[in-house]
Amino acid sequence: MPNKISGTAPTIKSGRERRALEKAKAITDAATEKANSKQVTAQKSAERAEKRSHKKAKTAEITRRRNQENERPLSTQPVDHHQGARTPIADQDPSVRVI
Repeated sequence: MPNKISGTAPTIKSGRERRALEKAKAITDAATEKANSKQVTAQKSAERAEKRSHKKAKTAEITRRRNQENERPLSTQPVDHHQGARTPIADQDPSVRVI
């Protein structure tokens, strides 16, 4: 009865086959590395986009608060800037010099 060769037994390959397998493995490894690199780049890009989004939201909130504060009246009474206003007379105004 002849010896059976198991499926896991090592096979002897010629130099050409070995080089072809090494080349195929190198190509596969390079493709895997490129895919991993793209994934890392995409992840970093997403993180930067998220940071930008948070920064924009924070800036918008600050702007909204400032605008809200500027719209809020400081007093409930309307201000009359002309109330009691009078034109100063040169004799009464120390900043006016008569030559």
